[in-house]
Amino acid sequence: MSLRVARRRPELAVLVVMLPFATVAGMAATQLGTRYGITKLVWFLAAGLAAVFVLRSPRLSFPLLFVAVAFKFSTKKLLGLDVHTSQAVELVIVLQLLAAMYARGLKPPTALAVPLGVMALGGLLGTVAGPDVGGSLLRLGTVLVPALLLALAAAALLRADRDLPGIVAAIAIALVGTGLLGFYQKAGGTIPGSTDYGQRIAGLFNHPNDLGDFVAVCVLLLTGVATQVWRRFRAGPVLLLAPIAVGLPTLAFTQSRGALMGLVVGLAVIVAFSLADRQLAPLLVLMVLAAVVVTVVVMSIPAQQTQEFLTRVSNTQLSITNNSEDFGRTAIYHVALQSISQHPFTGIGPLAFGKVMENNALAASFQGGAITAHNIYLEGYLSVGPFGLAAFLWICGGAGRRLWRARASRLGPSRSLTSGWALGSMAALGCMLVHGMVDFVFWQVELLMFYFAILGMAYGLEARAAVPADEPAVLGEPAWRGAPRAAASASLGQ
Repeated sequence: MSLRVARRRPELAVLVVMLPFATVAGMAATQLGTRYGITKLVWFLAAGLAAVFVLRSPRLSFPLLFVAVAFKFSTKKLLGLDVHTSQAVELVIVLQLLAAMYARGLKPPTALAVPLGVMALGGLLGTVAGPDVGGSLLRLGTVLVPALLLALAAAALLRADRDLPGIVAAIAIALVGTGLLGFYQKAGGTIPGSTDYGQRIAGLFNHPNDLGDFVAVCVLLLTGVATQVWRRFRAGPVLLLAPIAVGLPTLAFTQSRGALMGLVVGLAVIVAFSLADRQLAPLLVLMVLAAVVVTVVVMSIPAQQTQEFLTRVSNTQLSITNNSEDFGRTAIYHVALQSISQHPFTGIGPLAFGKVMENNALAASFQGGAITAHNIYLEGYLSVGPFGLAAFLWICGGAGRRLWRARASRLGPSRSLTSGWALGSMAALGCMLVHGMVDFVFWQVELLMFYFAILGMAYGLEARAAVPADEPAVLGEPAWRGAPRAAASASLGQ
């Protein structure tokens, strides 16, 4: 009996943690049933139970998270709160992490946990010192901290050989779906809840720059995988080329200059590291196929759309005369630097800059809105303070170093998917840091989750690369943990 209870400890831990949420769910069910009727309530509960059943394993929850990020859905119908479907999946993943830590003694990598803790502390200090204490505290507790825990979960729970195929497939599905929605919107179709940006498309995202960034990162991840996966799956690059071909015109339709610059830098990273690893043949084949795809894509885009995109690209210099939107950015940067000078050691709290900009006379000069500082480094300083920003850059540097170690030259053909993911993640990281110089996309919950999940996975790939081929270890678990199990198995066999 005691052995059976011990085996059920993870389920019991999740049950205990979920009891408060069950109480809140009961209150919500009463209110929703009264407002919308019993039929819709039963359907909602059935979908929730199905999701919980599917999400019982990180092997299923992370791919579903990436799909939920692409097909963003939010509603304010639930107790007056803005609830995103991706946040529900994120909550389940965090619970999976806590259950594993309690039941199996799982320890997330300290090299990641410490800087993430510094970021959370920096956000708290900025919240106390900033002008929007209530709003910043809400965003800290419901958006930033769960994303930091998601990074820990990605580093500690995922297993490369087991989980990467599902994750790559989910990203391919997300890119195809996003691209098809982009084609539909560009053709004049209306997407409920999508804002009209004229010739630019935003899809299900809040802004064309956000959609462009998501598409660029997905293209880079799949391109990195395609350059290596051929060593194990010969048809892999051809299969991955289809979603890439759908994503490229979608990026053009967004007219996002920052996303385009990030894509170019990311592709340069892939080319450079492929040359360093002497992976010339797959690189040449991929480049030829990509050239054909790009040619077809460019020919399919209307001439007027192409000219508008080239005009936006040519107006990359921040000036008053050329582009009023760019002038608005200079105004935002000016106010951001003023805010930093007023709070040099703490910042002002997560996304509190919008509150500052509301009361500034320069806000009217920026037509696109002034919710953030439109720069990942300025907004990082403002949101989590100088120490939090330094911790974030430390995480990015550590992720890059670990991805470098997991690149193609360190792994054999059996782990080509892992090495390809590492290469694509390095390119995605470069895209994020370059695009971040002119935009801040982390203000959207889904993209914040997406990036921190990628960063967290980078901290697990290094450990996975050192594990023997016959011992599939958990991403983020030290390699020596597999040795006792292997020794015990050998002794039992004897």
